[in-house]
Amino acid sequence: MRTPRREYGPGMLAAELGLSQRLMHRARCLGHVPEPDVEGGRWSRAAAEALEEVVAARLLKAEAAAEAETRARTRRPADSLSEAEAAEELGWSARRLQLFAARGGLTRGPDGRYDRTEVLARYAADPWRGESVG
Repeated sequence: MRTPRREYGPGMLAAELGLSQRLMHRARCLGHVPEPDVEGGRWSRAAAEALEEVVAARLLKAEAAAEAETRARTRRPADSLSEAEAAEELGWSARRLQLFAARGGLTRGPDGRYDRTEVLARYAADPWRGESVG
């Protein structure tokens, strides 16, 4: 088992975070990596650990987005609904569906269609289903 370093230069920090030096440079230019907190342009162990958490969270988010996009691209048309079909399935107007989706209630795939399972789950959870509201 290796002993954690007390300080990291740019190259060592990039390696610790699992980033290429090119990606590390880009992250610094974009402001995703804070300025070094130790003299000589180095980062402390505490700063490195905090960055590890940020990088891990961003990687998980990126992987989840890529997986969702892959699922959306490979799903069959029967597994998804157009806006009109989703609104009809929920018993809503197209406008109500658009407002709900805009607030993050439903997400469209890259093909612009809604996942049928997500729409059906929303329908099952709707305490107002059957009432005309829009």
